[in-house]
Amino acid sequence: MSSFARKAKWERMRELLFSSMSTSYLGIGVPLTQPIKKLFLHNYTDALLIFSVDGIHDFLPLLPGQVAAVDMDEVIQEQCTRFYVKYRTDVPTEGSAFVSSIGTSIAGN
Repeated sequence: MSSFARKAKWERMRELLFSSMSTSYLGIGVPLTQPIKKLFLHNYTDALLIFSVDGIHDFLPLLPGQVAAVDMDEVIQEQCTRFYVKYRTDVPTEGSAFVSSIGTSIAGN
């Protein structure tokens, strides 16, 4: 008989420097390489940033220094999702936007 356990699988952190940002959405790093369970969006710039999962529609605004932690609970974000960011009015002059995430897998022992 085998037992099953969930195993955390960290994704590499994705970053977009303030100097690359604009009022149009730009991708933050590469798409996810695996399904994820927890998602962290970080705004370490000095301006309000808007995040998106499709590069078209606004998803989540974050104030300077704010971090959003999203627990997917039973819904696991799809592999190959890419995250996007833009600024609305104030141009950031320092910092970066980051996406970090934890994936899960079920491993048999």
